[in-house]
Amino acid sequence: MKNNTPATKIGASLLVTLAVIILSYLLLPKTPSIGAAPGATQIAQRKIAAAKAKVAEKQARLALGGLPLSFEMNRGQFDPQVQFASRGAGYKAFLTQSETVFVLWKPLARTDHDLTKMKGASRAERQAELKRVREAREAERAASTAVVRMSLEGGNPAAQVQGVEELPGKINYFRGNDQSKWITDVPTFHRIQYSNVYPGIDLVYYGQGSQLEYDLVVAPGADPSRIAFNFDGAERVEIDPGTGGLIIHAAGGAQLRQGKPVLYQTVNGAR
Repeated sequence: MKNNTPATKIGASLLVTLAVIILSYLLLPKTPSIGAAPGATQIAQRKIAAAKAKVAEKQARLALGGLPLSFEMNRGQFDPQVQFASRGAGYKAFLTQSETVFVLWKPLARTDHDLTKMKGASRAERQAELKRVREAREAERAASTAVVRMSLEGGNPAAQVQGVEELPGKINYFRGNDQSKWITDVPTFHRIQYSNVYPGIDLVYYGQGSQLEYDLVVAPGADPSRIAFNFDGAERVEIDPGTGGLIIHAAGGAQLRQGKPVLYQTVNGAR
């Protein structure tokens, strides 16, 4: 005769439950639960993911650097004096009405800021440290660049500036959460032309790969001897003996290089 008392039923249920728990522990994979403190495996995975992200970011920058140089119109994303801007290999160029401002990168290493030491710090201490790091990085960015301003000596300060050959690509700036401050559909151009910088002479900027180039187009009868450049911010200017190009030395070892001048005339479609 079987004993089916409640105590017996409860004991059998407990045994079954314990058996299921033990089997689950033995058979299921040993993965950390959600919310658990990160183990060595998780930390290693995070480091691998971070390293992959850095590689992907570097590859993206290299891909962007390999794109043909173009000029974007200023629609509020830059200082109001800037009419067009361009990004090249190792510099940014801002074209204003009267000059071209080159922001050059110095050959300096960037300092890494370790925030892991803030573990256990209060919220106020963490915020103060983050503010200090932001200010330090802004100072590093400012110290890592040099500025050279290129202008035409005695040039026309009211020359007409316009983009030539608009490109299909557009640029968008989505900064912050306020959509009214977003800047979208910024047009880009293949060339920028300054008309009549001297009587009968135009200045035309364009890209040669990722390098900024410019031509001075002299009309018949115009006087090319009037052309002269100023380089404000240059510490030294010299001719490269190997290539004949111009080397503009700026602060902190930064350099701006321009190719050897070429003079030519097009006759019946031939140079």
